[in-house]
Amino acid sequence: MNRALHIALRGGMATLLLATAGCAITMNHVDVDASRLDIASKKRLECPHALVEVIDARPEGEASGGVGLNLYRFEDADAVVRRSLLEAGFTEAGTDADGVRVRIMRLYVAQHQAMVYGGMQQVTNIPVAVYEVRVGRSEPFLIRSQPANINWNSTETEAYAGYSLAIEGANHQLIERLNTVCRR
Repeated sequence: MNRALHIALRGGMATLLLATAGCAITMNHVDVDASRLDIASKKRLECPHALVEVIDARPEGEASGGVGLNLYRFEDADAVVRRSLLEAGFTEAGTDADGVRVRIMRLYVAQHQAMVYGGMQQVTNIPVAVYEVRVGRSEPFLIRSQPANINWNSTETEAYAGYSLAIEGANHQLIERLNTVCRR
């Protein structure tokens, strides 16, 4: 690359950086309020399973995603998942050797933005819940819920709906898998 072109490119980059320096966006940090979640299990266990433990195994400090200008922290995810599974028919257990152990590996909401016909922008929420599940002494297996939904206004209500859908979807898959064992 010749020297004049190199200097012009560097000057253009410096101008671009200076022009965008004043455009900082302030993000809001929001702690997820479990009472705003609406997790209603449509599936119920067909045979008894003891819920031994639910552990939040997400990397420490990992954010739980963002919607609009809000970044979320989901501190009590293990308590939320535990309560929702108990409501779906799991029983409490102490240290049952044949019980179910759930590790929450991921729980977040991401956004995907796309331009659609006519230049309109469409935003989709992609809530994700990943559980590692061990039943008794069997090998652990993964459950992944990723139900995409349209995001109209990037509100907190839409973020809470996304978290609810992700947990509900993962719980549904887990219950369905355990129910297939019951039917044998």
